[in-house]
Amino acid sequence: MYCTCIQSHYPDFYNKNYIIYKLKDKLVKHFKFGINLWQHKYPRTSDLVYSHEIPTGQTVGVAFENAISEERTVIEAAMVIRHADLDRCKESQQLPWPPADKDQRTETKQLPELLATFLSFLYSKNGKPQ
Repeated sequence: MYCTCIQSHYPDFYNKNYIIYKLKDKLVKHFKFGINLWQHKYPRTSDLVYSHEIPTGQTVGVAFENAISEERTVIEAAMVIRHADLDRCKESQQLPWPPADKDQRTETKQLPELLATFLSFLYSKNGKPQ
């Protein structure tokens, strides 16, 4: 989420190779005893960071609900595709950054690979890509 926020709001500072453990160390150093970290043992996932004033059970319950919601899944899929397309546009010599609407509509451009895969699953007859 940190990387997504940086990419969206401060694209000049975005680093797709950012090492997450540095963020965890920074949070612990800044907040000291004001935050708790919780990690599910299996499967190995990112730490859940929350205020020390909130009970662990309540925090884990809310995190679990957010993680399994269909809306959350759709949002995360859209963000993955969005970031891949933004990276593709930034690396392209043909498109100015940020791309204008007219630049994205040229017929010579192909769909980003992840978007094509998504649409292939979305509009398939049996839930398998065509």
